[in-house]
Amino acid sequence: MQYYRPVFQRGQIDTMYCDISKALSAVSHILLMHELTNIDHAASVINLLHRYLLDRPFYLMVNDETSCLYQAAFMVPQVSVIDPLLFLIYATDVCFVIRF
Repeated sequence: MQYYRPVFQRGQIDTMYCDISKALSAVSHILLMHELTNIDHAASVINLLHRYLLDRPFYLMVNDETSCLYQAAFMVPQVSVIDPLLFLIYATDVCFVIRF
């Protein structure tokens, strides 16, 4: 690949940046689990990821007040190295939907 050649020849290099920071909070757990079963992983891996995603209660805290516990139906947690991988698995069908 000669992608660096325009830099040395004072040519133009085009880039596109996508901010997907909010995308992880829009991931449906049901659709993600469907994608994972389509990949055909071992049942133990699917069960582990199912527990990781669905058994995560959360609560809201404002100042010193806390809410009751809720279950999240959307959102991939953003605290581990596996979370971006889960998002990429979820988003694999995007290329089939987008038409150029």
